[in-house]
Amino acid sequence: MISPVLSEQLDKTIKGTVIGHDGFPIPGVTIIIKDTNKGVVTDLEGKYTLKEVPNDAILVFSYLGMISQEVSVTDKSVIDITMKDDLSELNEVVVVGYGKQDKISVTGSVASIKTEEIKRSPSPNIVGALTGQLSGLTTVQNNGRPGSEDYSIYLRGVSTTNNSSPLILIDGVPRDNLTELDPNEVESVTVLKDASSTAVFGVRGANGVILVTTRQGSSKELNVSYTYEFGLQHLIYKADMMDSWDYAAMRNQALINDGYEPQYSDRQIGLMKSGTSPLYPNTDWYGIMMRDFAPMHRHNLNMSGGNDRFKYFFNVGYLNQKSFYEAQPEDEIGYDPEYSLTRYNFRSNMDLKVNDWISAGVKMGGYVNTTGGTTGSASNIYYGINDMNALTPGPITDASWKEYGALEGIAITPENVSNTNPYALMNFKGYNTQEKNNFSSTAFLDFDLGMITKGLSTKFMASFDTYSTSTLSASKSFNSYQYKVTEEETLQGDVYDAVSFTPESDIQLYTLSLSKSSGYYFKANYQWLLNYDRTFNNIHKVTGMVLAQRDNQEEALAYNYLGVAARGTYMFKNKYMAEANLGYNGSEQFAEGNRFGFFPAGSLGWVVSNEPFMESVDFISKLKFRASYGKVGSDKIGGNRFLYQDAWNITTSGNINTISDYAAYETLIGNPGITWEVAYKQNYGMELGLFNNDLSLSVDVFREKRENILLTRETVSDAVGLSGIYPKVNAGIVENKGFEIELGYRKRITNDFTFANRSIFSYAKNNNVFSDEAIQGEDYNLRYESQGHPLNSNVGYLVDWESEGNGYYISQEEINLYSYASGTPRLGDLKYKDLNNDGVIGPEDKDIIGFPTIPQITYSSTFNFDYKGFNLSLMFQGVAQVTKSYGIAGIYEYGEPGSYNDFQRNSWTQERWDNGQPISAPALSAYTASSSHTENDYYNSDISYVRLKTAELGYNFSKSVCDKLSLKRLRVYTNGSNLITWTNSRFTHLDPEAFRAHYIPIAQIFNFGLNVTF
Repeated sequence: MISPVLSEQLDKTIKGTVIGHDGFPIPGVTIIIKDTNKGVVTDLEGKYTLKEVPNDAILVFSYLGMISQEVSVTDKSVIDITMKDDLSELNEVVVVGYGKQDKISVTGSVASIKTEEIKRSPSPNIVGALTGQLSGLTTVQNNGRPGSEDYSIYLRGVSTTNNSSPLILIDGVPRDNLTELDPNEVESVTVLKDASSTAVFGVRGANGVILVTTRQGSSKELNVSYTYEFGLQHLIYKADMMDSWDYAAMRNQALINDGYEPQYSDRQIGLMKSGTSPLYPNTDWYGIMMRDFAPMHRHNLNMSGGNDRFKYFFNVGYLNQKSFYEAQPEDEIGYDPEYSLTRYNFRSNMDLKVNDWISAGVKMGGYVNTTGGTTGSASNIYYGINDMNALTPGPITDASWKEYGALEGIAITPENVSNTNPYALMNFKGYNTQEKNNFSSTAFLDFDLGMITKGLSTKFMASFDTYSTSTLSASKSFNSYQYKVTEEETLQGDVYDAVSFTPESDIQLYTLSLSKSSGYYFKANYQWLLNYDRTFNNIHKVTGMVLAQRDNQEEALAYNYLGVAARGTYMFKNKYMAEANLGYNGSEQFAEGNRFGFFPAGSLGWVVSNEPFMESVDFISKLKFRASYGKVGSDKIGGNRFLYQDAWNITTSGNINTISDYAAYETLIGNPGITWEVAYKQNYGMELGLFNNDLSLSVDVFREKRENILLTRETVSDAVGLSGIYPKVNAGIVENKGFEIELGYRKRITNDFTFANRSIFSYAKNNNVFSDEAIQGEDYNLRYESQGHPLNSNVGYLVDWESEGNGYYISQEEINLYSYASGTPRLGDLKYKDLNNDGVIGPEDKDIIGFPTIPQITYSSTFNFDYKGFNLSLMFQGVAQVTKSYGIAGIYEYGEPGSYNDFQRNSWTQERWDNGQPISAPALSAYTASSSHTENDYYNSDISYVRLKTAELGYNFSKSVCDKLSLKRLRVYTNGSNLITWTNSRFTHLDPEAFRAHYIPIAQIFNFGLNVTF
């Protein structure tokens, strides 16, 4: 029996408070009894109480980003601790190509974010959640259709006329299904931007690399987390449909401008305004076709845990997203034509420590992705909404039109407009359902070869991914009337309205025509790595990596990659770093004997803040310089494969009886010298931390020269006889340069309040040095339209905004001063500059308009506020130096029946000019394009914008509340995306990011969420 005195000596209660260097308490610090699993966590006031602590115990205090401390209990009952920030970065690792490195030793240009930052965005697509989060990364969303957002991704702008998409690796394996990942299964996303970090990818690294690491288990206790989110998508950008009377007035003006009689009388316009006649309606086609809000639901359940031998992470996710298009219910038309996305995600990552020197693991993941919609294309439906006018009744005929000979339930379109009724395209064309499935698996064995030499290990990894698609299409046509109402007069002079419904074809019963297609392919990846990581005498740190890899993709034509890579690093006293990388790999895109290439890179680094002479400069926590140079390749040289071989087409006369019924012709002469693009990259960086890293600054300056860009020769004369089939050559040259700045600040202002900010500014400008473009004559202002200019530049006429008419022709005498190569302008048309001063306005006067179509500047600024249990996050994101052409439907007004927008309300008229009224658009046209309807700097607009990209307000319930509910964590939050936009665009009814007017617009999202951790 143990005496009470002895028991008291063996077990005691320890209390205390943990604070930071600033004197404020730190919640969430872990205190455990060393060599046991027993411990507690500090509360919001930094306090803790640990019971039944042996007198000879050692307490371990640990917190992320701070130096762990060990304290002997001995005779203490109160232990207060001051934690110090871990400024050395020795324990912080960064994911790099085929491995990890200590952050302090990284000498390349790398940026990364964690899952917490990704999940602040309610975007259903993880690429959307990355927007504005990483320096050098530009994302552009081109469509708002669920499951088909059509994102474009660029790293440090564009450096080639061919494919500029970066290589994407998920858990170290090249995979192209980033957009289908569930954000909850992602641990981190890292971008590699310079040659030092991408050379190991050799022939696939020139466009940069995106590394996605999925979550893994831990040796801690089981955690089960459930999240539910409900979102409302709101359409903020849409054309301002004219009321019927405004439409009629603008149509009349367009006809007058073109020399025609007005179409609508004052009496008819009066009936439109009064709303007393069903023959002159004011139909709201947007109201018919578009929802104000489209719902989105997301569920996620994940669990993680393990012990020292086995760790696991499991995740299942569900997403259901509807579109803005309003569809008829399935029980009314027999099928569901609504655009929608339903996705199920799953992941299972397991790690096993077999013994002291063997580890193994399996990573499995996948998705079932189902998109629904009509067989009428989304773009045609949006075209249809804009093509319809408020004077067209609809969307379909009802019983009231029988007296005019119209059958009930038939689609209605304006006169001379065929099959564009958006309601019919949505509901009467049938349905289309596509299912995409993916199963990805990776298994690895890791051997610690420390028995041979300390720090040596080897790893074998094999991955096998399957992809399948299945599409069921049920299509049909529909009946349609063209509606016409005209004002007629009787012999007695009485005015009446004549109405006609003209069938576009014989009215008939259309039935669904079913078709089904499917596809399947698989990818296999095999890797062997030899790693070395050792520190000698706590001074010399040496690491090395050798990799052998093979990629195989089996589909209609197999794809194969084969190669080796190596990396070596050296660090002396955590101050001086050197790194060498190389890739030697090949692609079957090229001819035998020309398939493999060598891609070396090197980098240096100097951590000045670790020098002895910096010890007295206590306000500088970190100062590091780094530089890199190297050569990287790209085999993304266009959509065609095997360009080293001649290409032939074989056709028949239709009757295949003899050899003479066949015909063969060459479509391309092969070039056996075809090879990869080569990028020579330089990068110079500086990292600065001040005041215990409360304030941080990172600057990178880069320069790239891309050579061997594949192109079609333009300077070869057609007299050679090879027009259209001349072999492609590696001759293009593009230079790209710029810089990136990242500024961070984090400060605990009071015990309850913390503020943080992270701001990013990226600039990248390229120059198309050589593209073999044929030079124009000396009378051309712009002798090259692409060569010598940035890629994706806009070319057209410059409006003479400083002319007497402020950019518009205001008199016939002014028009007569010039000759015109393509149509004489009218009064009120745009007046172009005669740049070559020859008295003729023609193609010789074209010039570069504004900036390229891909932003040269991207920036963002994220603000985080934490007060007690509340947290608020705001991210502003924007682009600049970007111009896009809007010469598309939804902008040009001419045609039948004419489409007019709000920006054209103040179009040029003689009366408006004479009265000195504001003019915002050239004179309207009725049936055909005027001289204004061409590429010019009116219809090419600056689309620079800044928007409140994401905002989140959340509350974490206190530990006492969670304990009462038997929960580890309870959080409620609301967030949103695309909340407010400020833009320079002239065309404010179009989203400046997704400028294509004929696609489903980008959504504004309001989201509400609940997260529970058990």
